[in-house]
Amino acid sequence: MLDLIAIMPFYLLLILKFDMTAIFRFSILRVFRLLRVFRPFRYSNTILLTIEVMFLAVKRSRDALFALGFFVMTALVVFSTLIYFAERGTWDTTLETFVNSDGDPTQFDSIPAAAWFVLVTITTVGYGDIIPRSFLGRLLSVPLLLFGLLLIALPSFVLGREFAAVWDHMGGNMLQGNDEAVAEARRHLYDSPMLSRTPLSRVGSTSYGPLDDEANISTDAERRKDLSNFKLAKNQQALSKQIDQLAELIRIQAEELKTVKALLVKGSTSALDD
Repeated sequence: MLDLIAIMPFYLLLILKFDMTAIFRFSILRVFRLLRVFRPFRYSNTILLTIEVMFLAVKRSRDALFALGFFVMTALVVFSTLIYFAERGTWDTTLETFVNSDGDPTQFDSIPAAAWFVLVTITTVGYGDIIPRSFLGRLLSVPLLLFGLLLIALPSFVLGREFAAVWDHMGGNMLQGNDEAVAEARRHLYDSPMLSRTPLSRVGSTSYGPLDDEANISTDAERRKDLSNFKLAKNQQALSKQIDQLAELIRIQAEELKTVKALLVKGSTSALDD
């Protein structure tokens, strides 16, 4: 369907036999060619899994992100007001506007203009189109630089932690080959509308051709290999634990034999003395 929509403008051009680029309502159809970017999603379950995990990570982090948004809005209102009063200058009756100490019209002529400067500064973009000129205005800009670091660090940490947690959980279930556990985790643990799809391990069963069948067989073989390695590691861990227990039992028995031997030697010595 995406391929059909993407090539539709070309065939419309051939049928109508005139340049449609001059007409906006027809030239907008050429934008549909961008839909071909989404073709890899049909063939790669890893891409779908990554997008799904990112969606769940953002959803699980919504409380922290809402708190951060409230903090940004509060800082935006407070500092834009302070910087406006620090930078607006004095009123010039001739120019009918506020002018700075150099006699030029001030760039901070309103609180929304100051809010634009605060937003650009706190997001560490720094266009430089508006800059404070007074000492007080520059002094008020210093906390904004520190808040900008917090604005970048906090979402990165929270989203990264949640992404790793969701990825490990879903990857662990897929490694065990338990499709029902994956579906159950999606339905109940994460409560995502995107998770009503067929489990990713079964999506590959839809055949698009011989190449897709070979890819599915390869994917299943790799999953079985990973599962075998997991079981082997688990068995080796259990065997190592049993060996340690046996060694501890042998050590205890050796100490008991030494104690019995010492008692026998002591008893024999006492009998000889008598």
